[in-house]
Amino acid sequence: TIIKQNPDYAVAYYELGNLYYAFGRIDLAIVATEKADRIAKDNEWYKIQLTELYRKTDNSKKLIDVYNELIKLKPSVLEYYYGLGNTYTLSGKIHDAVGVFNRVEKMVGITEPVSLQKQKLWNALGEKEKALGEIRQLSEAFPNERKYYAILAEQYMQQKQYRKALENYEKMLALDTTDEYIHISLAEYYKKTGDPEKAYHELKKGFQNPKLDIRSKRQILGAFYDSEEFYVTKSEYAFDLAETLISQDPDS
Repeated sequence: TIIKQNPDYAVAYYELGNLYYAFGRIDLAIVATEKADRIAKDNEWYKIQLTELYRKTDNSKKLIDVYNELIKLKPSVLEYYYGLGNTYTLSGKIHDAVGVFNRVEKMVGITEPVSLQKQKLWNALGEKEKALGEIRQLSEAFPNERKYYAILAEQYMQQKQYRKALENYEKMLALDTTDEYIHISLAEYYKKTGDPEKAYHELKKGFQNPKLDIRSKRQILGAFYDSEEFYVTKSEYAFDLAETLISQDPDS
């Protein structure tokens, strides 16, 4: 009745869209809410309802359009940038997604959620160096945060850039000498770079750390040496490490 009396009454179409949505008629909810949005283009709430409806129907094209309209209407609301960036990502438009998150970064500075998201996007594109750059940027912005050095070290190890990996392990160690996993990571590093004696010494340091539980130590030892290494080529190291664990857990 209200719409018949006033066919340009946007609120009525918006509320009608809400009713259709409540009764599961998404198609009619979209028609009604789009009508409200056409009448009142500057109404933020109509557009927010459209984002929900477009997500429900997997209409990424219209979802991208409405997020861009929301950003133009409310350029300081970060939620709309995240929504746009995530929609681009799900649509496979990775470069566009990176561009959106770059805009967020200019607004709020370097943050973990944005940098880690960009790292994933660059990795998805096969841009390994750019992915590393995002984590380097984080480590420079937050130099006392060990986990960023750990991520960098792991990435460098995967790329066989061992010198750079070691630099980041050393930064972690400088920040916290009691970290229970740093010596395990260093042991892996020395094993991969062909220095079994240093690998053994680092592993022993890790096993002497009471913060690392005995079950984890057993699992690490079991995975670190294969059968030939354990019983033949590295048996001197392996058996000594086993003795170390026995002294800590004689009932095992």
